[in-house]
Amino acid sequence: MQNAVFYSKELPASLCSGLRLRDVARLVRYANRFQCRVLIRADDAVVNAKSLIEVSNLALKPAGPLLLETSGPDARQCLEALWRLMDRRRPPQRQAALSAGAQPG
Repeated sequence: MQNAVFYSKELPASLCSGLRLRDVARLVRYANRFQCRVLIRADDAVVNAKSLIEVSNLALKPAGPLLLETSGPDARQCLEALWRLMDRRRPPQRQAALSAGAQPG
């Protein structure tokens, strides 16, 4: 029997708040590109990240940090791809806005 390869990474609440159906669908599509098992944990809920319905139901709850867990043959690549996808949602930093010429408020 092979040892299971398992990876996890916490997504901060700032990346998870305000998820729209488009964001959820993109996450599910990305997860389905990989062979590994992908779970999302939030408080007491655990959902299959390859299921649009399960992830959509999770997205309806108040946002807090989420834990992405992957296990299987391409688990590491999947976790990295999903992290990059969610990290694109990161709000621009105040410093970046100031350097672009915005006035401090």
